[in-house]
Amino acid sequence: MKKTIFASLLLAGMMAFTSCQDDRDSNPVFEMPAQEVATFVLNKPALAANTIVLDSPDSVAFTCQQPNVGFPVSATYSMQVSAKNDWTEAPKGCQPKYVTLENTSISVVFKASPDDLNKALLRTDSILSQEAFDEYKAKSEVKKLYVRMQATMPTGDVYTSNVVDINVLPYFTEVVPADPELWYILGKHIAIEAWKNEQAKLGASIIPLNPISGGEYDFGTGKGIIQYTGYITSDGEPDDGFKLVKAPDGTWNPQISKEGLKDGSNITVPEDGFYTVELNTKDYSYSVTKIKEDFPSYTKMSIEVDGVVTDLKPSNSTKNHVWYATVEFPANAKVRFVDSNGGKWGAGTVTWGHTVKDGAEIPVKAGKYIIVYNDIPGYYNFFKQEQ
Repeated sequence: MKKTIFASLLLAGMMAFTSCQDDRDSNPVFEMPAQEVATFVLNKPALAANTIVLDSPDSVAFTCQQPNVGFPVSATYSMQVSAKNDWTEAPKGCQPKYVTLENTSISVVFKASPDDLNKALLRTDSILSQEAFDEYKAKSEVKKLYVRMQATMPTGDVYTSNVVDINVLPYFTEVVPADPELWYILGKHIAIEAWKNEQAKLGASIIPLNPISGGEYDFGTGKGIIQYTGYITSDGEPDDGFKLVKAPDGTWNPQISKEGLKDGSNITVPEDGFYTVELNTKDYSYSVTKIKEDFPSYTKMSIEVDGVVTDLKPSNSTKNHVWYATVEFPANAKVRFVDSNGGKWGAGTVTWGHTVKDGAEIPVKAGKYIIVYNDIPGYYNFFKQEQ
């Protein structure tokens, strides 16, 4: 399997603004001051006089002054953290030089989780194993952590504060990338059963969008671009089209409709054909693009488990490329997908991944799973079911 790169994609650049003039003096135009003009001060937390123990349930409170733009305004505050006071972007595939904590605040008081600060320290100092941490701690138990804030204005303008440093006592925890944020597609003509938003109907009605092989996803949140490629038809009836939902649990909230991230009308296509539906989970923008059919088509798809072959069910009766089945695996099962031409596809990773022809067997822990496999991108996912 091609290794998916999980790299943090974080916005920390200053945006410059130019002024514009109106020759109608009686109608002045107000403009936001440039970021380098507006002051935005982050104060050292009260605990900074001491070493902050990160293995603690108590949050660390930071306070800042509202950006001085000349009038009261409501801003959203986020925190960025670095072990080396380096706020530049890391090369692709490398650990980030700084991270943005996931939580935000609409108050000038920002409460940071010690666990989040600890993970940010380890990630930005590239301490990814217990052995590395032991060596790291042996040099000095107390570490310095650098923090700054960003204020996002209602207009979208972003202001960045000064940097403060704090002394912290870290502890080891595994810092692994989050799985890509997953969304699902369902609709009238997406699969055999229409509009059934429930986990039991994975493959039969609701299908996961797939991360892109070799794509980049935020290390901490898994946000990035995901896709679904398949044959979509249109009949023009009122219930025609499809939507995207965050979870196959019947809630329909959140959802992506034609109007975006809201409960709205169905997304439709103008004519039958193969389409790629792409969703950016950073801002929940989406696109629907018609593509050519330039990939193999199989009459059936199976899985081979320790030499035993079981057929998968087609998700759609028209030009199908998505397959599914509910399978109970014994301990230490080894799985590969087998196409109708006898080709064997594997990846060596579980519970999801992208297969390659003659790839390694997929190791599966004992249990009952719903398997969904899209043979166009080679994406599979094993959804474990409660016994």
